Parts: sequence; structure tokens; C-alpha cells
Amino acid sequence: MSALCQEDPALGGFYDAQLAYTRLLFGMDPRSDDTTRVRAGLAAAVQDERLASWATLWTGIVTERFDNAHEHAKQLYSQALESAVNDEDLLLESYAIRHLAALALDNGDATGIDQLRRSYHLRAALGARPQTAAAAVTYAAALPPCDEAEQLNRLATRTARELGLTWLIQSL
Repeated sequence: MSALCQEDPALGGFYDAQLAYTRLLFGMDPRSDDTTRVRAGLAAAVQDERLASWATLWTGIVTERFDNAHEHAKQLYSQALESAVNDEDLLLESYAIRHLAALALDNGDATGIDQLRRSYHLRAALGARPQTAAAAVTYAAALPPCDEAEQLNRLATRTARELGLTWLIQSL
């Protein structure tokens, strides 16, 4: 990571921010400066044209999770979604929609279900199996008990086992 940070500070900082966030989120030996690393890496990445769209999404995640500032996070997710649509980045679109869906559902807005479905379909269309499995679990959890939810969970479980997705297996 240090070599990348020296060669390309914005990209290295962006990846370092994601690693620091992961350590914090999952309690994987977080470092005392991880929160600072997350914020600094994302702030720099937002200024880099190559990384701005994804960095905006990640900044929204941090804003939601660390700052509990849901309205600001929603604005950032919406910006990331707009960029994704403009850039035809279907994976980023699926992530932005998924996070907007969660906020909608938290506010009692049933359109969040449609957004989760859209996120799931986008990931499936891309053939992004780990991301599709994660989307299936999230979508299924938002549905009332039904055949569709059971099928989504079965598919996610099968994919998680086939690909060795321990992070997903643990949540099933």
C-alpha cells in the first residue's frame, strides 16, 4: 500500500481509506488513526476525477455510519447515483441505489423495496456474483416472508459457499 500511496497518492489514499473503514466496521484490528485515514483518503479521492464518483459514495457511507447524518448521506448517495448514470457505471449505480433504498426503508418509504430489487438486478446483469449475493440477502431481508425471499436467501447461501464468502456466510 505504501508503494501505491507514493506512486499515486489519490488512488493509494482511496484504497487505504477503504481498508481502514473495513477494519473499523468489522473490528479487524482497527488502528488508532483509522477514522482519520478514512476521512483524509476519501477527501483526497473526491478531488480526483478518476475516483470522485466512487469516493462520493464512500463518503456517503462514512457520513451515514460514523456521523449518523442521514440527510447528508442521502445527498451524497444521490450525487453518486447521478454520476453513475452519467458514466454508465452500473456497479456504482447498484451501490448508490442500495444505500438510498436502506435510507428510504428506514423512513418507512416502501419504494426502498423497488430500489433494492433494482440494485439486485443491476448486479446480476453485471455477473458480479459476490455483490449479487449480498444484494439478494439485503433484498430478501426487506421483503415479508414469502417464496421470493426464501429463494433469494437460498441463492445467496449457495453463492457464498461456492465462492467462500466468509463475510456473507457469517451473516446468513
